[in-house]
Amino acid sequence: MNGSRLILALLAVILMAGCGPSIITSHPIGRIPDPWVYVRRPEGLTPATAGVLEFDDLTGHGLGSLAAEELTKMACLTGRFRMIGRAEVEDLLKKSGIDRGRLREELSTPGRIRGVDCLLQGEVVSLQVSNMKADEILQHRAELGVRVKVVSPRTGEGMAESRGTGFSRVKPGTEGIPMTSGGNWDPVDVRITREDQVKLLQSGLKEMFFGLLEPVDWALTHPGMHRCPKCEKECGAEIRLCPGCGADLAKPK
Repeated sequence: MNGSRLILALLAVILMAGCGPSIITSHPIGRIPDPWVYVRRPEGLTPATAGVLEFDDLTGHGLGSLAAEELTKMACLTGRFRMIGRAEVEDLLKKSGIDRGRLREELSTPGRIRGVDCLLQGEVVSLQVSNMKADEILQHRAELGVRVKVVSPRTGEGMAESRGTGFSRVKPGTEGIPMTSGGNWDPVDVRITREDQVKLLQSGLKEMFFGLLEPVDWALTHPGMHRCPKCEKECGAEIRLCPGCGADLAKPK
């Protein structure tokens, strides 16, 4: 009995030692099996009011709206953003007289959109299915790539950008996005159901956030400054040539 208590005590010490003060763990979202572990929000950082624009789906499978919905939910859990609803984002664009056909140009114009501290715009950049074998059983794995950029409407400049890749096993069926698997075995016609689409997006966005939060934290805690994309030298917003490497900071990122 004493031996069991000793082992439990040692395990508790090890677990506590591995939890540094800069890490926070929250419960999983949806059906993501493992919890999120993110750098804790900087002391004194006030969450930014933000909205998510509908994603550009470069795969042509109509995932833009679903991707925006999932990103809106997940961004709330990072502690960096106070998210406005998707309908409110569309209303904001309408009131600002934004030409949706020139959205990227409109976003890069300082002060063109008012009412939010930042906007998140994304792309679904890839979607494919490959064959694989597990325990001698042929299976099919879908892979989806996403890219997200955070833009400041006040300055028209990008605050952060990151990519992520999501994975999910899929099966043949009758509902969902039709795909043909590739790989070392004969191709198989499969379907990516709505549930699998959510899994793929959540998985890809979760990975994307790991590369997005640090530069977002820096931008939110250093208003009126920017960081050179080449050498990461910190400069005032009025500086146009990086004093560290000479890069032209006026060029679009």
